[in-house]
Amino acid sequence: MQDLAAWGNEAIYDDRVVAANVDVEARVALIRRMYVHLIGAIVGFIGLELLFFATPIHERVAEFALAPGCGFLNVFGAFLFVGWTASRFSSPGVIPVAGITTLCTFAGLSESSSLPRRTFPSGAPA
Repeated sequence: MQDLAAWGNEAIYDDRVVAANVDVEARVALIRRMYVHLIGAIVGFIGLELLFFATPIHERVAEFALAPGCGFLNVFGAFLFVGWTASRFSSPGVIPVAGITTLCTFAGLSESSSLPRRTFPSGAPA
């Protein structure tokens, strides 16, 4: 695997490496690392979910999230707190991209969760 300095100026664009200008072995290594990281994240998430549902904490989290009148505000406040905490521990260039990605993902998931209700006539189960 090549070092960044060995790629030369033709592979650098605005202080970033352009994948199209890197040799095939480096691209394959990057893709392998990316998918290993993705699989690790998925396995870790499944492990956290198993731990979450195997302990009684899930009942308290559900009460927190589904509290009458302010459940969504509780979840939104927790989301803001986690985002603020993460911004203190990461590099400055990552936060705008992660924020926009998170906003788009959240908006898309929120919209997709409300779509099935629109397809049923009123009075039909959702």
